Amino acid sequence: MPWYFYAFLTAVIISLVSIIEKKVLVKVHSTSFSATLAVLNFVFSLPFIFIIDFSKINRFSLLIILVSAFFASLTFLFIAKAMRTMEISTISPILALNPGVSALAALVFLGERLDEKAVIGILFMIVGSYVLMLAANHGFKHHIREFLRNKETVLVLLTLIFYAFGSVIDKFLVSGLKIDPLAYLFFVHMFIAVIFVFEAGEWGRGLRGMNEALKIAGAEITVASLLTVAYRYFELLAFQGAYIGLVSAIKRSSSFFTTIIGGEMFHEDKLVMKSVASTLIILGCLFIVL
Repeated sequence: MPWYFYAFLTAVIISLVSIIEKKVLVKVHSTSFSATLAVLNFVFSLPFIFIIDFSKINRFSLLIILVSAFFASLTFLFIAKAMRTMEISTISPILALNPGVSALAALVFLGERLDEKAVIGILFMIVGSYVLMLAANHGFKHHIREFLRNKETVLVLLTLIFYAFGSVIDKFLVSGLKIDPLAYLFFVHMFIAVIFVFEAGEWGRGLRGMNEALKIAGAEITVASLLTVAYRYFELLAFQGAYIGLVSAIKRSSSFFTTIIGGEMFHEDKLVMKSVASTLIILGCLFIVL
């Protein structure tokens, strides 16, 4: 399969996870949710141990995977905390900058240079994501006020940086060191689970909070976990065949799928803005994959 097939599949699954996550965080504390999801991710990765290739795993690669797990943990935790207090329509346009930040990080650390057509495609998708999220919810001024007044704003900005570094490390592992994607998922989910369980014990409600999270939203968290393992695997497959900036751009089209899945595209209000945004995202995808 071509890399963009896996990237699009990643985008669709991420949109489903985002919807579930927002719903669960209304009822469950972010730390308990993050720890519970992390443990389930590792549990669902355990079957991989029977089919993965351990030949490329050594102390150095494990250290790099641990660093990747650290960045992934911070990214997920910060987004979960921000989503609990900020509107998703305010967070999503900021996260739409991910492809640009990730492409810059890949240029600096991996020497990945995008051609003009790819850069234009990324810009189209960033602008389209902004317009789509603004059209689907409140106006631009509302989001600016929400962004400036909320103390969790810095967490969203840090997420951009941590995600970019994490993407560079993931690309280096699966393309540079040739680590089996399933082996990477097994170890990274193990490290993330340990990190979050420790964090839940130190700053959250520990195992008690995780047990409460399962009682309140066990089914939703389980589904989110299965989908998370799936999209991370497909994203790694996409990284094996394309530059980080390109994969991240397609991945951010999840804002488009989130709007469709949520039924927002079928509302009659702001139909023109939504149509323009969708056109920009589609054009951006075409510039990237053709």
